[in-house]
This record gives sequence, C-alpha cells and structure tokens, in this order.
Amino acid sequence: MSLAHSKIYPLDHRFSVELALEGGRLDARWSPHVPKGRKARSLAPSYREARAEFIGSLGVPAMVIEI
Repeated sequence: MSLAHSKIYPLDHRFSVELALEGGRLDARWSPHVPKGRKARSLAPSYREARAEFIGSLGVPAMVIEI
C-alpha cells in the first residue's frame, strides 16, 4: 500500500510549511525558506501543532521522534 498525502499550513504572516507523507517518509517543505535562530524558535509551537494535526489526519498509527 502506498500512502501519499500533503497539506500546507500557514504558521504566521510570512512562513508556511507543507507537510507531505510519501512512501512512509514525512517531509517538511518550508516557504519562503527554512527559518533560523529566533524565528525558528518562535515558529516551533505552530509547527508542532500543524505536524500533530497532519499526522492525526492520516488515520494510521504513528510516532514522532524529535531530535
């Protein structure tokens, strides 16, 4: 079974992330670019919320290991 699913989540007025699951792999594609430093820290809660919503929408058991 091949599961492919993606959704774009706006995180603030400038940044968004497209979460995509293809072939058992979760990818995050950032727009306009991957945030760094203070901006990355400020977006982290919104990103985690979007990721949890995305994974929950798949309807399959999943576990996230954040490093």
